[in-house]
Amino acid sequence: METKETSELITIRHGRLRMEIPAGWADRSSLVFVSPPKDEPTVPLAAKKAGQYYNNVNINFEPKPDDVNTTTDYLASVNKSLREAGMEFQDIETTPLTMGGNPGHCVERRLKLGDVWVRQITAVAFFGELMVIATASTAESMHKTEIAQLRKLVETVRFE
Repeated sequence: METKETSELITIRHGRLRMEIPAGWADRSSLVFVSPPKDEPTVPLAAKKAGQYYNNVNINFEPKPDDVNTTTDYLASVNKSLREAGMEFQDIETTPLTMGGNPGHCVERRLKLGDVWVRQITAVAFFGELMVIATASTAESMHKTEIAQLRKLVETVRFE
């Protein structure tokens, strides 16, 4: 992401995308990547078509909240929000990771969406005052090797 200020507008670049926004606006970008379709008849995700689903990775860029001092603080706030929303979930494992050379943490969890359980990996790292959150989702029935592949994918996030 590249940002360049000009008088009243800021130019934002993400890959080939270029956009000018008012100078006072904040960049709360989200990027979404999806795999080719995979067979899984029980996943009711929005991306599902005719018994297929897509692995997906969502990357969000947000300012680090004042009350979040560590990446584990952020992950704890996510769990609190899930509980308050009445979501059924189970954290499987929280581990340290490196994202773009910066230390962070990653949680693997089971999360119930509708009447089906899915697997999610949420990774967070700080880049100065910017918080990068990468969430990878897949079918609950997926093999551990695919879950490991999604984790490796979120670890590749970096700024160049």
